[in-house]
Amino acid sequence: MINNKEIIVYTQTGCPFCHQQVQWMKENKILFIEKNITNSEEFLNEFLDLHANGVPYTLIKNSDNEHKVIGFNKEKLEQLIMQS
Repeated sequence: MINNKEIIVYTQTGCPFCHQQVQWMKENKILFIEKNITNSEEFLNEFLDLHANGVPYTLIKNSDNEHKVIGFNKEKLEQLIMQS
């Protein structure tokens, strides 16, 4: 967790944007949980329950709120992850 945030990234095998986001997060030492919906029925069901409509699908949670980012949007991710 960074700044008391839990970050979950739903990905899918073969998704170039998922790969780019995961690499970017690793390069920037951002701690996150990757949930590949291709490899896990449990993760797929979680993803479907969220009514998500694309990957990568990122949830950024803290004690006060939850933000969702659809697709690899570096600027929005930086803003949400780095804010206090």
